[in-house]
Amino acid sequence: MTQATETKPETDINSLLRMMDVASALRKQREEVEKQLNIDEIKADLRKRILDTAAVTGEKLTEAEVDTAISNYLSGLYSFKEPKHNFAYKLASKYVDRARIWRSYCVPSIWGIAALAALSGTVKTVDIVKHKVQERGVEAKVEQAYQEKRQLENDLVLISSSSFRKQLPSSERTEVDEVVDTSKSRLRDTDAFFNRYCAKGSASRFITQSNYLETEKQLVPVKGILLGVTKEENKGKTIIRTQEQIVSTRQGLESLIREIRHSNPPKVLGDRAESVYQSGIASLENRQLSSGESYKSQLAGIKSDARQFVVLPSIESQLYASVKSTAREDAAKQEGEKLHNEAQLYIQGVDVPHLKQTVERLKGLDTALKQEYTEEIVSREGEKSGIDRYYTDSSGRRLAGYYLIVKAIRNGQALEMQIKNEEDGRTYTVDKWGERVPEAVYERVKEDKLDNGRVDDNVFARKDRGYLNGRIIMKDDSGRPLQRRGQITEW
Repeated sequence: MTQATETKPETDINSLLRMMDVASALRKQREEVEKQLNIDEIKADLRKRILDTAAVTGEKLTEAEVDTAISNYLSGLYSFKEPKHNFAYKLASKYVDRARIWRSYCVPSIWGIAALAALSGTVKTVDIVKHKVQERGVEAKVEQAYQEKRQLENDLVLISSSSFRKQLPSSERTEVDEVVDTSKSRLRDTDAFFNRYCAKGSASRFITQSNYLETEKQLVPVKGILLGVTKEENKGKTIIRTQEQIVSTRQGLESLIREIRHSNPPKVLGDRAESVYQSGIASLENRQLSSGESYKSQLAGIKSDARQFVVLPSIESQLYASVKSTAREDAAKQEGEKLHNEAQLYIQGVDVPHLKQTVERLKGLDTALKQEYTEEIVSREGEKSGIDRYYTDSSGRRLAGYYLIVKAIRNGQALEMQIKNEEDGRTYTVDKWGERVPEAVYERVKEDKLDNGRVDDNVFARKDRGYLNGRIIMKDDSGRPLQRRGQITEW
């Protein structure tokens, strides 16, 4: 049975051809050297080329090996005059004396020959690869341009066949038709190029090493045509898209007015809706898309108002009744009465936006009256129960302030509260804040905490059902309840 052996495809011939290519290049450089006597520059150039190509191919050559190879090879070139006595001839003629040659010359020069072989192979290979990459790049550009052309052609078909084109005013329809005709004509100007270099979208069979540079030059004006057609197409697309939006906006206006009419809204809202609808249609007839969309938005708002107006009066009535039955202080009753009267005015005027705001305020009042919680001084270890700091009063005087840190507690949980910070006048949502108190009260609480690490008398105020705010139950040194003086939200 014959054992299969791995073949090396013309390794020796390829090596010889590579060396002959390098020898030819070096011969040309030698002739230039003989004219200019600039051998050092040639050596430096060769050295750089060998190292660069070795880096590309991964060959591991030392600088000393490269220098030796160049010196040996160049010296051999200058002493070797007869063209027909080439490298192959010398190898054949010296075959009978191969042992001595091997010992005397081949072994010491093995690394030099290897280096030159690397050079002869990589210089040509790198050059071939470089041009092949450039060729492939041109092919990719041409195929991309071909696809761009096809896309433009498809877009032109969509524009010309669009149902919205038929709905355009005659002047705009003419403009779109001119865009389509001109663009098609300009695209036909590129047919010869693509038929030659990219038939059916593939360029690899038509672009070669011999024509890729010329193809790239011819591609430049083709790309210019494609860019110009793209700009023209965009004009046509914009006109069609605008018409599509006008039709959609008109349909939206008509749908909204039908819904409003069927809901039997109050006359005020019905008349307002009809006026907005007519204004929107007129804007669209004048090709004023943005105005038409604005009127559509207004009509949608009227529709929402009409729907809410059906239920808002009933909600307001229920909230007002709840406030009256819950309130246990005059301030709360007066606030409820005020909001109710405002709501009645808005109902009579069918002012839905203001009616919604008033109903929300009435809802907030009802919620606040039903709340119950205790304002307790923070007593947990590691947290401050009080703080002293300077503040500026309403007259601009700089005064010392003493604050107790409190939380609103309900069922063991701290509530978030809306607290107005007296130092900047802004309201913040916080779960603890500082209540300004007299210095004597501050010192009393301080001693309370220092006694055992917690504040035993820690209830500052209590919020009962029916009241707007918590009532301070902590007393001053005279036995009277404290008055609220001011709050802070950070320290």
